[in-house]
Parts: sequence; structure tokens; C-alpha cells
Amino acid sequence: MDSLRTYQQVQRWLNNCRRNHPRCSMNGSFLHDATHPYPTRLLEIHKDKVKLVEHLAVPPLAPRSPYAILSYCWGDGDTMTTTSANLADHLGGFPWMALPQTIQDAVLVCFRLGIKFIWVDALCVLQDSPEDWASECARMGDYYSCAVVTLSALDASSVHEGFLSSRAPLSTARLFRSVWDPHGYGGHPEIWIRQSPPTLGTVMLNAPLSRRGWALQERVLSTRIVHFAKSELLWECLTCSAQEGLTELNDHRQDCSNIQYSGASDFKRALFIPSPSDHYNIAHGAFAIWQRFVVEYSTRKLTHPEDRLPAIAGLARILAERTDSPYCAGIFGKDLIELAWQEAVTGNPPALAPAPSWSWARPNSRVKFPFYDQDRLVSTVDARFEGYDSSILHGCLVVSACFRKMSGPWNVEIRIAERAHTTRTHMIPPIRRTGCECKTAVVETLVYALEIAPHPANPDCWARVNVHIYPYVEGCGAYGQKYEFRDSTRSVFKLV
Repeated sequence: MDSLRTYQQVQRWLNNCRRNHPRCSMNGSFLHDATHPYPTRLLEIHKDKVKLVEHLAVPPLAPRSPYAILSYCWGDGDTMTTTSANLADHLGGFPWMALPQTIQDAVLVCFRLGIKFIWVDALCVLQDSPEDWASECARMGDYYSCAVVTLSALDASSVHEGFLSSRAPLSTARLFRSVWDPHGYGGHPEIWIRQSPPTLGTVMLNAPLSRRGWALQERVLSTRIVHFAKSELLWECLTCSAQEGLTELNDHRQDCSNIQYSGASDFKRALFIPSPSDHYNIAHGAFAIWQRFVVEYSTRKLTHPEDRLPAIAGLARILAERTDSPYCAGIFGKDLIELAWQEAVTGNPPALAPAPSWSWARPNSRVKFPFYDQDRLVSTVDARFEGYDSSILHGCLVVSACFRKMSGPWNVEIRIAERAHTTRTHMIPPIRRTGCECKTAVVETLVYALEIAPHPANPDCWARVNVHIYPYVEGCGAYGQKYEFRDSTRSVFKLV
């Protein structure tokens, strides 16, 4: 893959995007807007070495050099990092060959493309400094969106593997030999056929990088990204996508009047271009898409469980700005149905991440949400966040909701949402069992209730235990359970 053809293809995509895509230029205003500072540290690329630079400053009217950024898998084992102990050495520079293969390949790509700087987390963040890591983590979303291009080592499962290896070419066969007519009246050129390349979605689904937790945010927040797959190059930006094996750019736009039903690429484009007049508008269905992202994200791997919220914090911050919604520990204040999350797998209790009990990030496992229908799903709880800080890892949720006592000595349930939908009676098990003479179609209401218990360490607070879903049909004798929430008392609970 380290060939002239590879770099020419990447350069064509990059030049076309920078010249002809207003959408991408609006988001990538870094080169023309001095209010967007450089990352705290960058690797400066020279012919025979790389050098770590800090606090790169450029005069206000001087041209700014673009920088690239690397998205990759660390993998198992040790790798080269920057720490407080070797920071001075790295500022002095070191040869390319000292770098792990994946980072070395990224430096080579930048050198071939004429990009002078690159940001790599292992070398540009002090790995032994919690303060530096927290500071850089808060800015990481800006780093990816302002980079001129993200280099995605899609099929490299570790930093030592590299991504410029030989490709596995797709099968080709000659269909017709060329026929030449000396009199100029006919003939045809030589025609070959080739195996159809897999779609971008298929390639992404099976790639090692797609199993890494941090990589989801890195992909979504990147203005432009080149994926180095084993078989070919792939391109994504805020305007289009492309594959090396296909001749056309995919810039087909969907109607995003309700973005709940559109794809992830449309969500990415709407995330950065919030104008109401734009074809992509995130005003509708944004939280449904967030839930889809959380479900996907919860299946991915993180080396450190404490990264479960930070690794998606940049995306959450932008979505909170676009929707004008408070956000804390994975939950948006304007979409409290998110409190009805459930663990999608059962069995051994998962390891717990540092997050409140009411956050989906608490169990380090795959989660799911109830079916999202913004037209019929009604929140029945009022809430506010208290005591949360800029790390968005901790905080308490103060809710005012109807509640009922459970059969146990202390636990209670609070009603957080309900959804009414029309269904046929043969689809409802209690009606099938009892033979209740209801209409052919009835309105079934699903009540979402959050079970909470007194917090063991703080008697004034409560902790989430589980979520329960209760179906109910008004006036139907097949339901022996009383709809106890309807006229129940409202009370205030402080959840931690």
C-alpha cells in the first residue's frame, strides 16, 4: 500500500474536499481561524526524524500549517509513549525507526502528502499524568474535527502491526480480448471484470478498529478520514464517502426531517452543521440516534473501564450544544427516557465503571434502550442534575415523579415514561390466555418504571436497581394488575 498510486488517490480525495466541499470547509476552519489553537503537543515531521513540539504558536496573520491525526488500536503489550520522565528527550527528537510500525506508517503518509505535523495520543499526551490526560481528553473532540485529515489504521489490531502492508487484491478476469479493426470500422477494447468490493459498512463492521471504544468518537468527530483497509482505501467526510475500487463518490442525501430514521453518516453531517435551513437538521430525533450510538459503543472494548464516559465525551458535548440539553454521565436532561436502559446480556455481573448508578455507563457491558418513538413516548418525570463537574463522570439526579412502594421492605418504583400504541388483541398474551372480549384493536400502554433502593452509604440518597416495563389496557379484565401509578403521589428522590 506504500505506493505512488496510494498517495495520489488520497491526495485527490483531500484536494477535492478542501476545494469543493463548503460543508467540510465550514467545520475545518482551523487554518483560517486563530481562535482554534493547535493541540498542546504535536509531532513535527522531518526527513529523518520526528520531534515533539509543545504549545505551537503562529502569528495572527501568518499561514497555519495543517496537522493530521491518527486513529488506531494500541493492542496488547507495551508501546512507545511520552511521560514526564522522557518528555525532554522527545522534545529533542528521535528517528522514525524508533516508532512502533503503525505510528511510523502514519508519519510516512504525512511526509508523502506534505503534512508537517501529526497528533498521536500515545506520544502527545503525558501518559503518567492524570492532570494532563484529563485536560487533553476534554479537547480531544476539537483535535479530531480541526485536523486536516484523520488516518484510520482500520485493519491493524495493534500499534506494532502497521497498515501499509501489501494488499489482498480482489479477483479479476478478462471478459474480452481487444479486437482491432485496421479499417477503423469496428472492434472493441479489452474488457476485464473484477470482484465487487465489499461496502464501506461491511468493511467497517469487521475491522479491528471498529471494536475499539475510543474509535467510535474519533470517526464521528473527524471532518475527513481515510481508512487504510487490507483490500483498499476508503474515504469519509462531511459531504461524501468513497471507495478506491469504485469510481463514483457517494454523496446521496437523505431527507433528515426526522433524523431518527436516517443513517449514521447523516447524523455525523447534521452534528456539525446546525443551521435550520441546511438539508441536514439535527433538531428532530437526535436523542434516538444518541441511543443507537450508545448501544453500538457499549459493545466495544476499552482497556480501562474508567474511560467508558470520557471516550464519548466529545460527541456528547457537541450534541448537548446542538440540542440545548444538560448532560451528565451519559444521560441528557431533555431525554430522561434514557434512564430506562437495560443490560442486554445476563449472567455474571459485569465490572462496574466509575459512574452513577442511574447511568448506562455504570455496568461495563452491552446495554439496550426501549423502542424509541418520539411521537408516542411521553416522559413522566421532572429532573435536574446536581453536583456534576466538567469531567461529566459524577453527579446526582434529582427527580420528581409518581412512585409506589414495592413488595420488599424499602425499594420503591418511580414512573419515568409511558408509551401508548395501538395493537391487535391477538398480539397481547394476557388477552389470548383469558379470551377477553376486547375490540379487535386496542390501545396498549407500556409504563416504564425505575426501581430504586436506599443508597447503602448515604441514607438521604437512592440508587438505581433495575427498570421494569408494565403493559396495561384501559378497561380490559385480562389485566389483573392494577394501574397503580395513575393516581399515585409525586415525590422527590435524589439518585446517585
